[in-house]
Order: sequence, then C-alpha cells, then structure tokens
Amino acid sequence: MLSYNTRYTMLEMAAAIRGDAQPCWLIRSYMYDEQLAYHRVVRDNGVRTLDEIEAPGLLATRIERVRPAIAAAGDGSIALRAEDAVLHGDGLWFYGRAQIGGVQGIDRRWASEAIGNWTSVDDAPSWSFDVARASEYDVLIRQAEADGPGSDYVVAVGDQELRGTVPRTTGWRDFVTTRLGMVTLAPGLHSVWVRATAKRGAYVMNLRGLTLVPRAPDSIEGHR
Repeated sequence: MLSYNTRYTMLEMAAAIRGDAQPCWLIRSYMYDEQLAYHRVVRDNGVRTLDEIEAPGLLATRIERVRPAIAAAGDGSIALRAEDAVLHGDGLWFYGRAQIGGVQGIDRRWASEAIGNWTSVDDAPSWSFDVARASEYDVLIRQAEADGPGSDYVVAVGDQELRGTVPRTTGWRDFVTTRLGMVTLAPGLHSVWVRATAKRGAYVMNLRGLTLVPRAPDSIEGHR
C-alpha cells in the first residue's frame, strides 16, 4: 500500500519510469501490484511528464515529474544534458548507467549517457531553461552517429533555428562536439527542441545534449 503523495526513488520504481532519480518525482497511488503491466505516457506543454501506470491490482496511480527549468552555471553557460531532457515520442530512450543497470538482460556497455533509439523524425527531445541576462549564445551539440552519418536536424529556440547534420564518427559511443551557430536570448524562461528533418539509416543519432555558451573571448574553448 502506498500513501497518497508518497515520494519514491528511481530504483524503487525502475520497472515503471525512465529517467534518473530526482526529488521531483511524485507518486500518487492507493494500491499497486509490483508486476507492472505497462504504462501510457501523457505530456503537457513539453515540460510536465505524466506516466499513467496500469497493472493488476493497481488503482488510481499516477507518476508525475515536473522538470524545473535548468539554470546557468557560474560562468553563464547552460548545460542541457540528455538525462534532463523531456522525451517526446514512444521510441526515444535515455541510456544511462542507472537505467541500463536496472533492466534485466541489457548489456551495461549500452550505457552511453545519451538519448538513443531515435527511430522516427516525429520524436524529439526538449529542455526548459532560465536565462538570467540577455546575451548572444553559441550553441554546441554533443552527438555521435547511431547508424551512419548524414541525418539532418534542427535545433529550435523559440523562433530561432540552427540546422545541422550528424557527422561521421567511429561509432555510436564516439561523441563529438559541434558548434551549430548563435542565438540571441532575453532574460526569462526558454525552451529548446532538437528535431530530426531527415533520417539516414535506422536511427537519427545518439545525443548527449546541448551547451549554450555566452559570447565572450575564449568562452568556447573550455567547452570543447
């Protein structure tokens, strides 16, 4: 029996939810069966993720994760990591060490700390972040080919778009950093999406994340 609004960790609910353990996981339930059958994902505004769990003996259970906006580091850069992304679509998956370790029969070497299984151009990751001061930002992407190079994608921050193509790497775990261009951001909350526009091979790419670096002399070198 679970009490209403009980907080649990990822390890305790590994069979039901994907993503790393965060204190913002909120579980609402009156009764559940540990043998969870399946879950349906409902998303609201690309920020809030609701997983409705259905299983034998399960009554009125919902797992809700509200992802807080990502804040800038001390140097003004904004790190948008794969593990913090909201994943839109049924195929995308975050291959983290904690997640792979909790899935029986999955080789731990698959834990690339990246978003993978990107099989559809309709799927996309997104992040919400907070800008403290107006600035121009260089946009860096950390990526690896998943099934060969050549997939095209766009990184959209509001109405600003930067286009890129997945480069050739030595494998799906060989990540490289590419500067895509620059965006201008005002103070406040923003969201960024990475959308595939053309897929070459079975997968778009493996994505470790984005970094937004405020324009300043030598500010990019430290993030390569």
